[in-house]
Amino acid sequence: MGVYENVKKALQDIVAPELQALRVEIKRLDEKVDSLREVEIKRLDEKIDSQSRAINEKVDSLREVEIKRLDEKIDSQSRAINEKIDSYSRTSNDRIDSYSRTTNDKIDSLRNEILSEIRRLDGRIDSLDSHLQTAIDIRERLAKVEARLTGNS
Repeated sequence: MGVYENVKKALQDIVAPELQALRVEIKRLDEKVDSLREVEIKRLDEKIDSQSRAINEKVDSLREVEIKRLDEKIDSQSRAINEKIDSYSRTSNDRIDSYSRTTNDKIDSLRNEILSEIRRLDGRIDSLDSHLQTAIDIRERLAKVEARLTGNS
């Protein structure tokens, strides 16, 4: 056996078991790393889930606060608009009432003027009626006088 063979055999006798031990150790470390990786992934998943829940709760809380704030703002503006509408409505109603009173006063005034004129015209008609009756009486008398005069002639 040559030197090469002796060195080769010595290396195989010394290094081979060490290599095998290293392979076993690497396999054990890989399993341990895989186990730790799974544990760490699980821990990170739980942490992410926890943070996600916390964020969702915070967002929901902020959403509720914002919705409440917007509701209050809408209610406030709605009240302000209703107050303006009520004010305009009262003003409009007051104006309408004023115009209605003025119109009614004018109508009453015109009614009184018309009634006064009707009474005046009734008085004139009655006067003319009296004159007409007198004229008819005179005509009848003249007709009788003419009939007597034509009858006597």
